[in-house]
Amino acid sequence: TTRNIYKLFQSSRTRTIFKLLQNRPIQWDAVTLLLEKHPEAAKRKDSMGRTPLHLACRYGASLATILLLLDLWLEAKENRSSHSLRSLIIVNKSSDIKNLLLHVYSLLNENQRNPFPHEIMSFFVSIDCWDGAMLVINRYPTVTKTLKLNTKAMAD
Repeated sequence: TTRNIYKLFQSSRTRTIFKLLQNRPIQWDAVTLLLEKHPEAAKRKDSMGRTPLHLACRYGASLATILLLLDLWLEAKENRSSHSLRSLIIVNKSSDIKNLLLHVYSLLNENQRNPFPHEIMSFFVSIDCWDGAMLVINRYPTVTKTLKLNTKAMAD
């Protein structure tokens, strides 16, 4: 319930995000609330070197929680590698989230046959993953030509 989540969040000032992730069943709403208030928590690692994103993938977080964590996780330059993403893909159980991670992986891995950039872009747009769409644009700037954007509009 919302009341339980609020109580958990209030007590989380002295707890880390990892303590929230150790409670079963995990209250993903509380984790999301904590991350919205303290986004730096997404970049912390536990004693085994795992981030909250690793644990969220392992324990079945929602797509919304994964998107939030992934966005924060990718802010750290050392996480923008195919090796870092491979570990997330391996532990993930959801086919939707695995598909998301595979698309991000394909943008970061140059040694594989990637889907076409417009296919990756369409996927990110379909799940409202705008940071993923920006990854595509940054990697393949010409993809914007396939978006049918109205570039003739003028500001007032």
